[in-house]
Amino acid sequence: MYDASLDLSGTDMNRELWALYSELTNCLYAMQAQSCSVSEVLAIVKKIQDLQPERREGYL
Repeated sequence: MYDASLDLSGTDMNRELWALYSELTNCLYAMQAQSCSVSEVLAIVKKIQDLQPERREGYL
């Protein structure tokens, strides 16, 4: 699992984005053990999209 606390990217937005990617990665791993639902994954993806609206088009 990825630990977002190791990220040294600098800006608050980057830290928040890395934290969301970490949460998404951990949730995807948890899906294998059926302890994270698809709706939880989609909620995290939505947060990522909302955080970077200028990059949203064409990516997800």
